[in-house]
Amino acid sequence: MLGHIPASPASIGHVELLKKLGRETRQGEKRKLQRHTLTMANNQLCLRQGDAGKGQSMSLCPNLRQALDLRERAHNGKALVEPGNSLAAALQAEVLLAGLPDEWLVGRPETIRQLAHPADPLVAIVSETYPRLSPEIMPGVFPALAEALAKNQKLELTYTLFDGRVRNQEPVSPLALLKRGPMFYLVCRKPNSKQPGEFALREIALCRISRIVVLEKPAERGDFSLQAHLASNQPYFLRSDATLAIKLRVFGNTRHHLSDTPLAADQLVYDGDDPDSCMLTASVMDSDMLRWWLLAMGPQVEVLEPVSLREEIRNMLQQALGRYI
Repeated sequence: MLGHIPASPASIGHVELLKKLGRETRQGEKRKLQRHTLTMANNQLCLRQGDAGKGQSMSLCPNLRQALDLRERAHNGKALVEPGNSLAAALQAEVLLAGLPDEWLVGRPETIRQLAHPADPLVAIVSETYPRLSPEIMPGVFPALAEALAKNQKLELTYTLFDGRVRNQEPVSPLALLKRGPMFYLVCRKPNSKQPGEFALREIALCRISRIVVLEKPAERGDFSLQAHLASNQPYFLRSDATLAIKLRVFGNTRHHLSDTPLAADQLVYDGDDPDSCMLTASVMDSDMLRWWLLAMGPQVEVLEPVSLREEIRNMLQQALGRYI
């Protein structure tokens, strides 16, 4: 299916696409692709919709079309997505390949093809934490966001806050999309209600958007850069801009886990006075994520410094223990 959809500005009509798919499907396996199937693809694949004078038409955003073409060339001219494979399986294969180092893909088309083949993949991506289900996103939200980002246009959103309050028809300037666990977020710039004339960066969960309209107004991006935004550590729920010099006592096999995946570039792990534990020091961001990780480690990690963080974690653990007594 993906192989028949061209990059924008070229397009293909729904009817023409269905005819092409029908011709490639063996007799006895033919099935009707209903409109909701194409709508699902539109939401998931960042398709552009237009009116080419022949009903609705669709095209792949250029970056996705280019990625698929590059993958096909990496497979020595053989398409990874073969007739009969489901869209979900094909997308899974593309995600798997995208997660592999580039040097793994060079000169090994058949090997890589076998590793990520949709019918029998040998590579998998699993969650490091308990896997949660992805929330449902209203149809039309993702393609509208993609279009606004690509054309640098403002959006008008209606969405629900965590406390149940609804923001109606709020104008925002879309800046980027983030995926955190099973959730997608829109990073946007909007007027600061507390400081007139000022703007603030906000993250809005896509699953909480109930209405979206692309406005014919240019977005106000300011000096925003996604790379700079990530480097600032803002997406990690910072408490402050300070860097914490933490000292931990680590127990059991957690030592090996943290040696493989350090908390920071300056992390040091060394033996202490207790044969059943080791000491760890590192410079880390002062964030909610740090606290969630420490609480999740339970008895495997003891915070020694800073004293303020040790007291904070102790109080939260005592509060949690009180609920079980």
